[in-house]
Amino acid sequence: MCGFLEGDRHDARHRVHQRAPVGRRAPSRSGRRVGPVLDGGRLRGWRVDRHRVGRTAQGPSSRLGPPRAPGVRRSRGDTRARRRRGHRTRRVAADDGRSGRRLPSAAGARHRHRDRRRRDHRRQHRRRPPRRPLRALSHRDPSGGAARGRRRLRRVRAAARRPGPRVAADRRPPRSADVTELELVVVAVDDRIPDVRAVTLARADGGPLPPYPAGSHLVVECGHVLNAYSLTGDGLAPTSYSISVLLCPNGSGGSTWLHRELRVGDTVLARGPRSAFAPVLRAGRHLLVAAGIGITPMVSHLRSARRWGREVELLYVHRPGRGAHVVDVETLGDDAAIFTDRDSFTAALIRALANQPMGTHLYLCGPTSFMDDVTSRAVDLGWPASRVHVEHFGTDAFDPGEPFDVHLSVTGDTFTVESGVSLLTALLERGVDVPNLCRRGVCGECRVTVGAGEILHRDLFLTDDEKASGDSLMCCVSRAAGARVELAL
Repeated sequence: MCGFLEGDRHDARHRVHQRAPVGRRAPSRSGRRVGPVLDGGRLRGWRVDRHRVGRTAQGPSSRLGPPRAPGVRRSRGDTRARRRRGHRTRRVAADDGRSGRRLPSAAGARHRHRDRRRRDHRRQHRRRPPRRPLRALSHRDPSGGAARGRRRLRRVRAAARRPGPRVAADRRPPRSADVTELELVVVAVDDRIPDVRAVTLARADGGPLPPYPAGSHLVVECGHVLNAYSLTGDGLAPTSYSISVLLCPNGSGGSTWLHRELRVGDTVLARGPRSAFAPVLRAGRHLLVAAGIGITPMVSHLRSARRWGREVELLYVHRPGRGAHVVDVETLGDDAAIFTDRDSFTAALIRALANQPMGTHLYLCGPTSFMDDVTSRAVDLGWPASRVHVEHFGTDAFDPGEPFDVHLSVTGDTFTVESGVSLLTALLERGVDVPNLCRRGVCGECRVTVGAGEILHRDLFLTDDEKASGDSLMCCVSRAAGARVELAL
């Protein structure tokens, strides 16, 4: 292509800056933003226009010199594509009369590098749809757009609602037996410890029993009451259940029935094992502290720790001559200490609480006053509440309470709960199916939503904030503080 003179280039550049085409943006001499101008009836936005030149004049009288030679004319879309790619060009008039050629400038190279960096950044940090199957289908489908994704989502949902083929009754898999109610036979009784009876229960045919985690309890029907007792086995593939029951003459009568009425060969009804005191598997170490009959769930913890190789330490205090499972503790606990003196136990407890490594969890079981004292010492030494686990055997004896009316908002029934009768018993007598387990305000199974009325909370399950809110109660032990209460039943 023919060359051109520097003077011609200078003149062409000078003429470019002097030109102000009608209906287009005027070129900016300094590269600053140029205000919007009218272009075919449309207002065009603000734009930097340092290197671009308006369209070549259509007539021979144009200041830019001779008109462009006829040929293929670039479409507006092609021009805009070049702008998006960061091209900045200059139009220079040629001395041979032909149309000018486009020369990339240094500024255009910088823009291209900048656009490439932006594009790479968008690719690395672009938002991706979540990995949930149905939610992902609701996003835009890259192959067919949002409409195709919505159609696919509708097909998936329709297939999920479509019933499958029916299977003949003789070809269906057999259902598992209902183990919520177990009929067990007393196979052994041990009365060597005063006021403590160890009872072993098994199936009549000697078959396997449901497994359970360490720290579980078994609900036994003791005459006319249901009581929960801690299991002392490790819970892995058991063929028998072992419980230890302390005689409580002032209790509900369940322990008295087990001590005086139950004999070897008798049949009892029980509910499947439940756990609210299982060991925390992520704990690095387990510190067990028990007093009196509170050793029963700890024996289960020791057996499970021995089987699975967990690191455990036990502190056990009891009155002289009344320690339960002492032989089991000495056999199972490599790091177990048994005390009959309260002062020696307290000194060992403080040392154990102060010298535990990070990740240790504390487990307590015994009388309520004993557990409150140990808990306060642990909190004073910096133990977080999430690492202190407590197993209650039940609430102390309460006064029979005053009668109160109960209104069921769902069924519309209204009845009166007499003095000395629990709310749970009154609900069950009227055919209201309320889940329940321990009946001592410990497990939280009989929690009922309260619609209106003041509550006298006497359970050990709800927190202080939950009791203050007054929106639920444990119907096995709690009662109405006023004359009427409304339940969402």
